[in-house]
Amino acid sequence: MRKILFTKRFIITLIWIFILMLIYSLLRFGFFISHYETFKNISSIEIVTSFIKGTRFDLSAILSSNLLLIIIYNLPFIRPNFKLYRIFLIILFILTNLFFIALNLTDYGYYTTTQRRITYEIFAMAEDVIRFFPALVVNHYFLSGLMLILIIIFSFFTVKFLNFLYGKIHEYKSISTEIISFILIIGFTIIGIRGGLQLRPIRPADAFISDKPESSYLTLNTTFNVITSIFQNKIPEIKYIPNDEAITIVRDYLRTENESFVSEDYPFQRKKHSFENPKKLNLVIFIMESWSAKYCGYVAGEKSLTPFFDSIASKGMLFTKFLANGQRSIEAVPSILASVPSLFNTSIINSSIEMNRFRGLGSILLENGYNTSFHHAATTGSMGFLGFTKICGLLKYYGKENFKDTLNNSYDGAWGIYDEPFFIYTADILNSTEEPFFATIFSLSSHDPFILPEDRKDFFEKYKGESELELSIRYSDYSLKRFFDYVKNFNWFDNTIFIITSDHTLYNTRTNFLSTYHIPFLIYSPKHIPPTTNNRVSSHVDILPTVLDLLNISTIHSSMGKSLLDTNKSNFAFEKWGNLFCVFSDSLVLLTDFDNQNILYNYTTDTTGVSNLSEVYRDEYYKLKLLLTAYTQITTCSLVNNKIYFDSK
Repeated sequence: MRKILFTKRFIITLIWIFILMLIYSLLRFGFFISHYETFKNISSIEIVTSFIKGTRFDLSAILSSNLLLIIIYNLPFIRPNFKLYRIFLIILFILTNLFFIALNLTDYGYYTTTQRRITYEIFAMAEDVIRFFPALVVNHYFLSGLMLILIIIFSFFTVKFLNFLYGKIHEYKSISTEIISFILIIGFTIIGIRGGLQLRPIRPADAFISDKPESSYLTLNTTFNVITSIFQNKIPEIKYIPNDEAITIVRDYLRTENESFVSEDYPFQRKKHSFENPKKLNLVIFIMESWSAKYCGYVAGEKSLTPFFDSIASKGMLFTKFLANGQRSIEAVPSILASVPSLFNTSIINSSIEMNRFRGLGSILLENGYNTSFHHAATTGSMGFLGFTKICGLLKYYGKENFKDTLNNSYDGAWGIYDEPFFIYTADILNSTEEPFFATIFSLSSHDPFILPEDRKDFFEKYKGESELELSIRYSDYSLKRFFDYVKNFNWFDNTIFIITSDHTLYNTRTNFLSTYHIPFLIYSPKHIPPTTNNRVSSHVDILPTVLDLLNISTIHSSMGKSLLDTNKSNFAFEKWGNLFCVFSDSLVLLTDFDNQNILYNYTTDTTGVSNLSEVYRDEYYKLKLLLTAYTQITTCSLVNNKIYFDSK
C-alpha cells in the first residue's frame, strides 16, 4: 500500500469515526422501527430529513464521548506500538462506545414511557437501575439479548479490524506530519462537537425542526442527549407540603368554568372547552425589549417615552398591572410562548429540562391551521431562541441573516438590525403569508448599547436632553408606529389580534417590588376587541390561556397561568426575587424562602418595603404563602420530572 502523508493514527481515527457514524444510523433506524406506531403519522420526507439532520448530532455525540481517547491516541511523539499500551486503548475504546451504544438501545424501551430521549437523570437513578436490573433483563429479554450480541460482535470486530488496519497502513514518520495530523484531528473534533461554526454549539433543542416533536426525537441520539444534559443548568425540585394538597390548591386557582383537568399525573394538563366556533383571526405578539411600564405613560402615569403605544392603548384591552415572569429576555420567551414561569436561578432555555414536553402556543395554533413564525433581528440562534421557539411550535425563524440590507445602513453594529427596517421587513413577510398566521416579533433597538440609526437622529433631536436609553425606547415606539402605519391598509389587518408587551423591565427602573416586574400589556384589535382597562394583577404565563379564549379554541393545554378573560376568581403573579419567592395579589406581595424569611407588603402604598404586614394581615399572609408554596412546588416538580404535558393521542 502506498505511504500516506498523515499519521496512521489520524487515518484510523477517521475510519472509526465513520464506522461509529454507521452504527449510530443503524441505532436510529432501530429506534424508528421499535416505535413505528409513534412515527407512522410522520411523512416519509420528514423521516428522511430527521435521519439526515441526525448525522450532525451523531458526529457531535461520537466525538464528545471519545474525546479523551482521540486526544490520547493522536498525541504527537507518542507511538502506541508496544502491546500493553495498544491493548489499553482498545479496551478503553470498546468500553466507552459499548456503554453509549447500550444507552441508545435502552432508549428503545425508555422512550415509550417518557416520550423523550434519556437525559442525565439515568445517573441520578443509578441505584434504582442496579436494584431493578435483573427484572429489567427478564422483562426486556429481546433487548437484553440484542445488547449481548452487539457486545460480542462489536468487541470482536474492533480487535480484528484494528489489527488489520495497523498492518495495512504505512506512514511517513516525521515531526511535521505528527503535528499537522494532531492539529487537524483536534480542529475537526472541536468543530464536530459544536455541530459546526455557528454562533452557539448545538444542543438538543436544535433538533426540533418541525411541528412534530416525534421527528425531532428521531433526529436526536441518546449519547448526545445524555452528555449535553450533564452540562446544562439544573432546575431544583422544591417540596414543602403533600403533593396531593399542592395539586388541589393549584388546580383550584387555575381552573376556569370552561376547563377540566384530564390527567392525575400531569397537574397542569387540562382541556379547554369553547362554546363558540373558533375565530380564525391572525395573531401577532410584539415583545418590546426592556419596556418598563414606568416609561409607558398610559400604563404607569409617569413620563411617557411611548406616544404611539399610548395612542392605541385607549383603544384596546389594556392591563395596567401586568408583570414580567423574569428579569431577562431568555426567561421571557418560555413564559410567553409556553406559559412556564421563571421561578429559578436559571432559564428554561439551555437548562436540563429544555427537552421536556411543552405545549407551546405555536403548537396549538398549528393544529388549528395557522402558519407560525418567530422574528428577531439578532443573529440567528442568539440566546437560544432558535431551538426553543421551534419546540413551542413556531416553525419559521427570521433573524439578521434573512434581512437583505441593500443600503448597508440597517445594522446597529452591536446586536442586529434596527427595529424600524426589521419591522417593515417582517410586515412584508406577513403580507405574503397565508392566513391565519401567528407571528412573534421581538424588538432589538432598546437594548444596551442603545444605538439610534444615523438617518433617525435628527428626528429625535427635540429630545436631545434625554439619555440614549430613553431615546432608544422612543425609537422602538416610533418603529412600532411605522409598522402599524404600514400594515393598516393590508387586507389582513382588520382580521388580526395584536398583543404588545415587554420581555422585562429596564434595570434602572427596578426601584421597588412592583417596578422590578411591571411592564405594559395590550391586546389590540379594533374590529374585534372593545376598549377596556383591567387593573388586576397578571403576568406572562397568562397570555397563552387568554389567547385560547380570545380565539375560542378548544384544546388540551398545560398552561401554568389562567385566562385573563375569566373574572370570577382573583389573579396572582408568581416571581423570583433574588433568593426569595414572591406572589403578587392586586395589592399585596409576599416574599419568602419558605423557611425563615416571610415578609408581606402592601406594594401599592409601601413602595419601599418598610412595613412588614405578615402579623397585621395574618389570614391573607397564610393564604398567600400556602398558594405560593403549592404553586412553586407543583411547577418545579412538573418541570424536573417531565410532567408538564403528555400527548395522549
